[in-house]
Amino acid sequence: MSLAGAGFKLTVFCILLVSLAAQAKTIITKQSFNQLNDGTPVEIYTLRSGKIEARITTYGGIIVSLRVPDRKGNTDDVVLGYDSLSQYVANSPFFGAIIGRYGNRIAHGSFTLDGKTYSVPKNNGENSLHGGTRGFDKVVWKAKPLKDGIELTYVSKDGAVLTFGMEESLLDYLRFRKVPLVFVDVGPPLPGVSNIRIDYQYGIRQAVQHVAALKHTRVAFITGPLHLKSAVARRDAFKASMREIQLDASPEMIIEGDHTMEGGIKALRDLNALRNRPTAILCSNDMTAIGVMRQAYEYGIVIPQDLSLVGFDDIRLAQFMTPPLTTVRMSQTGLAQLAFKALLKEVEQKKPAPDGSQYALTTSLVLRNSTAIAPAGNAHSKSSARRAAKR
Repeated sequence: MSLAGAGFKLTVFCILLVSLAAQAKTIITKQSFNQLNDGTPVEIYTLRSGKIEARITTYGGIIVSLRVPDRKGNTDDVVLGYDSLSQYVANSPFFGAIIGRYGNRIAHGSFTLDGKTYSVPKNNGENSLHGGTRGFDKVVWKAKPLKDGIELTYVSKDGAVLTFGMEESLLDYLRFRKVPLVFVDVGPPLPGVSNIRIDYQYGIRQAVQHVAALKHTRVAFITGPLHLKSAVARRDAFKASMREIQLDASPEMIIEGDHTMEGGIKALRDLNALRNRPTAILCSNDMTAIGVMRQAYEYGIVIPQDLSLVGFDDIRLAQFMTPPLTTVRMSQTGLAQLAFKALLKEVEQKKPAPDGSQYALTTSLVLRNSTAIAPAGNAHSKSSARRAAKR
């Protein structure tokens, strides 16, 4: 994901084509839309499929027009816009444009963070609106035609990138442009790069000790895709936490998932096929845990009486599950605040640290209602078998 717009990428597809154009082929054409006063050329792309036509300019990523048929088959333009580039430059109603770096108003053109006040350009009376005097709606984006649409890319030079991974070519390009970068877990030790290290161990250790205190000894872990460094770190934190309290983390109890609900469903099927099934499962993210809940329902396994379950992330949906999901919280608000502080420090310091800057974010266990005392003996297997037989 991106912070403050650096490396911002938008892909525009003819989304309406599926229902209205019955899989009609998308035809993409390009022509000049004049140029800015500094000589920068601006293009306009036309996407056609059946009776639908969209025109998108590289200036501000603006949707200039969108012609669609009504119920009688008559086509008309359904968006507001101008006919020429000069009109978009001279006026600023944000018609059909990409908004950024900030959407909506910043009152009085200033904000305070950690006791320090920052000022931003005003363009709406006393306020700053939709990125100020030169937001994303007033810059020229780079366009790349795709099979069914176009991809618009713009590098906001004074911004930063917050990401769990990045292609080397883009990293080199941003560093060449001297764009401050903020990474999560994967930042290289280079000048101008800030890296936020997530302390997965702390929260996962709490989760393991919690289920162990509930007398669970057969504890499984469903990982994320192991090509992700964060997924490997969570798996390793689980294994280390199990070793600390002399519990066995056997290979058959560690199942690779893909951080989706479907992955959680498949993982529980695999775990349920074991002779010694787990009585507690920890998941690498909450979506996986929700998938486990879904498959547990199919098997007649009652959470938490038959099976205790713990997620990771603490997404908003977790607290509304039945039962509410116990999970390890990685605060998204805390992560965003830490990334912003790192960015401001990097921008303000005169000389960047030769090996970059390091920050840490701690995780913590959030107790809800998806864990309970371990069932006696092999109650998980017996009760689920009884319920399955009744269905």
